[in-house]
Amino acid sequence: MPTRSIIEQLGVFGCDAIEDAILAGLALGDPILLIGAQGSAKTTLAERLAAAMGRPFWAYDASKAMFEDVVGFPDPRSMQEGRIGYLQTPLTLWDKEFVLIDELSRASIGMQNKWLEVIRSRRVMGMALPDLKFVMAAMNPVGMLGTSPLDEALAGRFTFIVDVPEIREMTPADRRKVIENRTSADSVAMGPIGQQDLPDLKGLLATIRKQMEWAESTVGTAASTYSDLAGAYLDAKEIHLDGRRLGMIRRALVALVAVHRATGRLSSKSTAMPLDLFRHALDVTMPFRAVGRPVGRLIIDSAHSHASATISGSPRRSLPHSNLLAAARGLLTDPAAFADGDGLSLLVTRVAGAVEHPTKVEPTLQAGAALVLLVGRPEVLARVRPEARHRLLSCWREAATLSPDRGSEFAGRMTAGDFDSRLPATALAGVLRIAFQLAGRLDRLPSINCNFEDFAPKLLALVEQGGDA
Repeated sequence: MPTRSIIEQLGVFGCDAIEDAILAGLALGDPILLIGAQGSAKTTLAERLAAAMGRPFWAYDASKAMFEDVVGFPDPRSMQEGRIGYLQTPLTLWDKEFVLIDELSRASIGMQNKWLEVIRSRRVMGMALPDLKFVMAAMNPVGMLGTSPLDEALAGRFTFIVDVPEIREMTPADRRKVIENRTSADSVAMGPIGQQDLPDLKGLLATIRKQMEWAESTVGTAASTYSDLAGAYLDAKEIHLDGRRLGMIRRALVALVAVHRATGRLSSKSTAMPLDLFRHALDVTMPFRAVGRPVGRLIIDSAHSHASATISGSPRRSLPHSNLLAAARGLLTDPAAFADGDGLSLLVTRVAGAVEHPTKVEPTLQAGAALVLLVGRPEVLARVRPEARHRLLSCWREAATLSPDRGSEFAGRMTAGDFDSRLPATALAGVLRIAFQLAGRLDRLPSINCNFEDFAPKLLALVEQGGDA
């Protein structure tokens, strides 16, 4: 492995953390999306990568390029022959080998979607682009003035989605290199970078591809298991990954291992599973930043811990968050469920949300029973993060406290009703007040007819016995 990173040898500094993902993407030939602010050298990086591979490079500004710029105008001669062809110009895609689709987040959704076919299948208007081998794209972070989130279908076509660091995020040494660096983009007198100044990226990528078979045989099975379990964990948090994305994660895992093997950072004699690379694969393959819905690092860490625990021989059970009562009872009966503090706090948040804003009878019954069970167990409250604990207790107080007018109505209903229960009198009163509140909230919904006399016995049964709603 050279003392300087490959990207640094290209004259782009401070990008060591994303180098493995870029090399893996180029070795696979998969699309790569660079996310970074203006001036973070995204275009320069793509241009230098193409030059180091000996590939002609072309950059399109997605916010300005018209469709005719990309595909060309229809050729009248082809129409006379009963087919559709396009007149090629220096701008059209037909003969391009390495392209950068720049300013993708500043293009309209309509223009973004015109690039979908190119990124997805190297085709345009259904016709193949046989020369196009490498596709990179660049965008500013969602939220910057003039930007739009990517369409989810478009973001889903990029295997690798990496954050290009800004200078304020770099080490002092890298900051100094950036400040002192000067290229032909800064000064015409500098002239273009010469081929002799570039590393042999083409040779390195060939070596990485040769190591793919070794990486597949070494970590392929673990990569499949890891991708599946990480996806299932995120799905339980309502962070959904489709089958294509899970396949991309697996492919990235294998490719990253091949990169480390090709660069001498991973020995073929090593028997330890490179779980640090597995974790890195999640960072560089999640599409949510591009669509404006970033996922917190804590959740990604927890997904990694959940998946890697199984690979390491210590599987963890995943809380069934689709049934809030089952998840709450799982916490009370299985101490191992407490290992995931993030999952516990998220469960609390979802229980509180379902109680405060009910939409259907059965899920509301589950959430109400889960609220009672969680609040009644101090050992659970002690493990919940402070903000989630406050949310849970606030939800309990709000649900169990009746205004004077509602209190009078509740007292009348209690006198008329017969609620047999094994619960202590104080606990029974609290559960019935919650049942009264929840039944009232549901009954106010236009499509639901819910009365307290039917709702309360069902909630009591769930609290006492854990039966299904």
